[in-house]
Amino acid sequence: MASVTLTGVEYDELKNARRDAENQVADLRHQLAAAKLISGDPFIIAALTEITRKALDVVRFAVGNLPPETVVGWPSPALREIAVRLPMLPNYSPDDAEVAGELIGFAQDCERWARYRAQDHATRSAPAVVSGLPAPLPAAEGG
Repeated sequence: MASVTLTGVEYDELKNARRDAENQVADLRHQLAAAKLISGDPFIIAALTEITRKALDVVRFAVGNLPPETVVGWPSPALREIAVRLPMLPNYSPDDAEVAGELIGFAQDCERWARYRAQDHATRSAPAVVSGLPAPLPAAEGG
């Protein structure tokens, strides 16, 4: 079996060249996909529509099973963005309009719960004041 001996510098240069080549391939794939999308390639449009429909199924499942009162950190801006962009789907239907309304309502619930949690945290973080107790004794001078 053949072997190759490299210095540390040569090895690092080789790794960097590979990383740069992989980044260039990723950039070219991105440019190719964008060109196909801009050209209106029906296959690409159909594939993106199908992916969007499947992602929407996942979103609807999450909204139905992960209530904002028990799940912290819902991405409500993303839910709003999905709702706003649903009409851009080539196969948009009246059902989608209803889903968009549900997503916006759910996002509003998430935002209310986030505000409540923030307010509750601020309240719990404030020092407790109990009336009727004497003030704490001042610190002794001279230690």
